[in-house]
Formats: sequence, structure tokens, C-alpha cells
Amino acid sequence: MIRHLLLGRSTWDDYKILHHESWSYFARLFGATGSLFPSLRTLSRWQPTESCEDLRLLASPSLRSVTLRYVFTNMDGEGNCSLAVQYMLINTPTLTDLTLISCSGDLLADIAPEALLQLRTLSIEVDQASDMAPEEWYPSSDALRVLSALPALESLVVELGVDRYDLEFGGFQSLTALTIIDCGCGDTTWFLGKCSSPRLHTLAIDLTNLYFYLPSCAT
Repeated sequence: MIRHLLLGRSTWDDYKILHHESWSYFARLFGATGSLFPSLRTLSRWQPTESCEDLRLLASPSLRSVTLRYVFTNMDGEGNCSLAVQYMLINTPTLTDLTLISCSGDLLADIAPEALLQLRTLSIEVDQASDMAPEEWYPSSDALRVLSALPALESLVVELGVDRYDLEFGGFQSLTALTIIDCGCGDTTWFLGKCSSPRLHTLAIDLTNLYFYLPSCAT
């Protein structure tokens, strides 16, 4: 009985536990609605295959916490990864804790909003210094707008690329804890102006990447 699954490798090219053809075999074996590990509760540091077919097989009715890395909306050119993440969320009503590390910034905007309603804890992070990370890894305007309306979201960690945003919204009304990873271009001030939660009691500002971003902000 497997309850916790951790992908420990951190390199781009040598990460797969199983080849994508093996996942395709399991998909045929278990059918469209079968779960490979029905007792799975935690999926940590998981980097899916190009088709994200493995995410469908790992959608367990017991799943509570998921950390995904390097999930891109254009991985296979057909949008299957967005649909696979959406499938996982819809078919795991117990999943309330989601972490995305260096994923497409528009990933959550490509998912049906109703699939995100159960989320209570969400982290959107980038695992490279801000002067090296692609802009597309930071949450897009559309993604932030979707997140701002989630009724159950209580804890949010978000790394921002604020200079790309041109939107007006107010929300995040259920937040009790907020961590902003500030790259040094006014991310914190901008975002706090959009956060209208009367329940917010914990605010953390992470300046880890400030050193890397200051030169570009000065121009």
C-alpha cells in the first residue's frame, strides 16, 4: 500500500521513474478511470512525462497534497498537461494542498475554475534566480485573476514578475496567510493592493531574489 511518493531527482534530463511508454501501458491496463495507487496521499516533487499521462494514473481518491515541477502547457503541443492536472484535481476531492515549481505561468488559467475550488493551500514558486528564470514561469495575469476568486484558499505563497501585469482585480478574500517572494520591482506593494482579505493575519516577504533583480530594475 503506497501512500507517499517522492521523486528525488532534480535534474532536467534524468528524472523519469518510468518511460512514457510504460505509463501508456498502465493507462491501457487500468482504463480511463483507474488509479495506479488508490491509497496515495502525498505526491512530492513530481515531474510528469511529456504527455502528463502519469498524472491521470496517480489521481487517487485519497490524495491530499501534490507538488509538481516543470509542467508546461505546451509540453506536447496539444494541451494535454493542463487537462491532466485538471483531471487530477477534479477526481481527488481531498486534494487541498498544491505546489507548482517552475511551471507555466498560465497553467492555472487553462484549468476550469471549478476544479480549483477545494484548494486551501497553494504555492507558486520558481527554482531559479530571477535574472535567469523565463518570464513564462511566473503566474500570468489570467492565473492571478482565477486565484483571487477561490473561496477556500487560505494560504498562498506566490513568486511574482510584476512588471508584466496590467490588470485590475480585488480578491483573495479568504486568505489568512500570505508569502510574497519579491524580486525587487515592487511586487509586494502591487500585490497587497489587490489582496482584500479581512482574515489575513500572517504576512511574509521573501527578498531572496532581490539581489539578482536590482540591476534590471534600475534601468
